Amino acid sequence: RVSQYMSYQILEEDTNWEAEMDRVLISQPIVGCAFKKSYFDPILKHNVSENILAKDFVVNYWTKHLDTSPRITHVQYFSKNDIYEREARGLFCKMTEVMPAAVPESNLTLAQNKAQGMTAPNSIDDSTPYEILEQHCFIDFDGDGYAEPYIVWMRQDTKQVLRIVARFFTTSIERNAKGKILRINPETYFTKYPFIPSPDGGFYDLGFGVLLGPLNQSIDTILNQLIDCGTMANTAGGFLSRGIKLRGGNYNFAPLEWKHVDTTGDDLRKGIVPLPVREPSQVLFTLLSLLINYGERIGGSVDILSGQNPGQNTAAETTRTMAEQGMKIFSGIFKRTYRSLKDEFRKLYRLNQLYLEGIQDYNSDAGSNFIDADDFAGPVSDVRPSADPNIVSDSQRITQATALLQLASTTPGMNMYEVQKN
Repeated sequence: RVSQYMSYQILEEDTNWEAEMDRVLISQPIVGCAFKKSYFDPILKHNVSENILAKDFVVNYWTKHLDTSPRITHVQYFSKNDIYEREARGLFCKMTEVMPAAVPESNLTLAQNKAQGMTAPNSIDDSTPYEILEQHCFIDFDGDGYAEPYIVWMRQDTKQVLRIVARFFTTSIERNAKGKILRINPETYFTKYPFIPSPDGGFYDLGFGVLLGPLNQSIDTILNQLIDCGTMANTAGGFLSRGIKLRGGNYNFAPLEWKHVDTTGDDLRKGIVPLPVREPSQVLFTLLSLLINYGERIGGSVDILSGQNPGQNTAAETTRTMAEQGMKIFSGIFKRTYRSLKDEFRKLYRLNQLYLEGIQDYNSDAGSNFIDADDFAGPVSDVRPSADPNIVSDSQRITQATALLQLASTTPGMNMYEVQKN
């Protein structure tokens, strides 16, 4: 029941989950890491998992892991209606200043506007959003020397605090025999999807933007040089001596056109000196091919993995083995994505533990079903994705299922229903 209900939650109830996951899986290999925020929306009345851009996600300098970060800030932009709904429900305090300040434009925002052909408005109107900072931090309100986890919402322009809520529950507090607080386990809402861990131990991981950026710059430079050389070789001019008599100064030639001059051919030949221009360098062209091939190897765009035919005389088993060996390079990335997806599902499971009440009826593709809040009484560690990160191809999965079927046919005691289902 838990499996069916949570699948219904992310695929049907949260209608944006698949779209947000697509954005995560696109930005993850480019930037190096992507972030998702899983929380219970009090307005929509269901769990939400949304993608957060790295530019809107600020962590403390000493952060090594999201679950132990001293402070995490999510920069959000709320419209007037969003603020009104939260004030009407008692979630936010009344704002002292109504009009928002102009949202500052960073270099990333300017580059994004240029790429998309958009222009930010110069004046502030009703459509200008409020810049709200949601900070997951630790504050010692009771003065006992131990800072408790809280979430603070505040306006960026006026620094007005709109809401403070605890990030822990009574069951999250660990005490000793004398009742002294030993530790408070905070609720976590953010999940990081890494690509390649940074070798220097930093918080931000590596992506193709870092690995291929210098190569792309070098390729662009060589391409510009080759095009400039070809342009000069095709359109280069030269020098004219004073002894040449031309009518009207400089001459431009069209195809199949002849010009009349008041100079003999021998003097004309002696008085015109073409500009010495070299053809595009073969060395630069060879270096360009080397850099492109190196970039393809870094990006994994080799012939077999990109769907190209390796050759007519290549054996099928050899091609299959080469593809599986190439996919093993990506199995580490699959495993990290699987691990992050497991963390996200466990956060959603924890949200169901906290906010699901009584028995809920729902309709999914499997028909009419129900879920009980007591079904989520088990440990969070029981939740994991149904995927298998150790299988890197469909052919490998089919091979394993076929071998299991053959073994089950000759070995008694195996569950044939599960074997056939597999």
